[in-house]
Amino acid sequence: MYYFNQKINDWESWGKVFCSTDAFRELAGAIFKKEGLEIKEDIRNLTPGTNAVFRADGYVIKIFVPKESGLDTEYDFKAELSVMDYISKKGIASPRIITKGEIKDKYLFRYIIMEYIEGKDAGDVLPHYNLARKREAVKQLKELLKCLNQPADNLPIKRDLISQAIHNSRLNGLSGDLIRDLSDCVNGQELNSCVLVHGDITGENVLVQPDGVIRLIDFADCTLAPEYYELAPIVFELFKGDKEYVNEFIGGQNKEEFLNHLINGLALHDFGGNIIKDYLTRLNIPFDQVKDLQALRKIIKTNIL
Repeated sequence: MYYFNQKINDWESWGKVFCSTDAFRELAGAIFKKEGLEIKEDIRNLTPGTNAVFRADGYVIKIFVPKESGLDTEYDFKAELSVMDYISKKGIASPRIITKGEIKDKYLFRYIIMEYIEGKDAGDVLPHYNLARKREAVKQLKELLKCLNQPADNLPIKRDLISQAIHNSRLNGLSGDLIRDLSDCVNGQELNSCVLVHGDITGENVLVQPDGVIRLIDFADCTLAPEYYELAPIVFELFKGDKEYVNEFIGGQNKEEFLNHLINGLALHDFGGNIIKDYLTRLNIPFDQVKDLQALRKIIKTNIL
């Protein structure tokens, strides 16, 4: 008799159930009981990412994808724990970890239980801000990045970013010349000055609390990379290309220099292909019309800078 009774044998099968409270209710309950946490409420959905994430009472439970899905998240699990411990010691506000562990059920599930932080997804809030509030939001974000983007060579989160980017299947569907240009862009980068980066600062991973304070969540994609690795998710996913946000974020930096960093980060980023395709889709531009990197650069410069 299992707590989790769904069949997971590939990524598609995981995608069908990872947001289902019905599928995870008994498993989550067993985990809370195992950890000695009394829960009165039923689990509720929170904004999903890769893993199953639910809220109950004052807790958030994050249940990591089992390896039977085709994705082994043991690295992500350990990375998120080590980063959250590190940033907590640095005084960067983040959800407090209550407990963590694993449970052998139908599959081996790793999990983290954190405190619930009251707030709304920035993706639902930031588009409605006036210019003054946009400036304040950007100011807060830059302060968070200043604290976060520091050398952290002791953390076990190093990845082969160059190889990962060159062989990135998420680029599939873009024009061949654009993929080659992005690969050339990656090969031309020297990753000597790497810092801790969040790697996924999107509208779903930034919370706006009732008092307007911004908090970062979900540190599973943290890695050591150049600071510009942060730019693509921020510009295209958090700001959705909003010129006022982007100009405030650039500040006094030269726009061509910023664009170069943005392109470098886009080429290097693990989700760069998805970010490009999502952006072109929002602009109603067919992928095959963007012949090369120069064409993509022109689109970004025209619509964002």
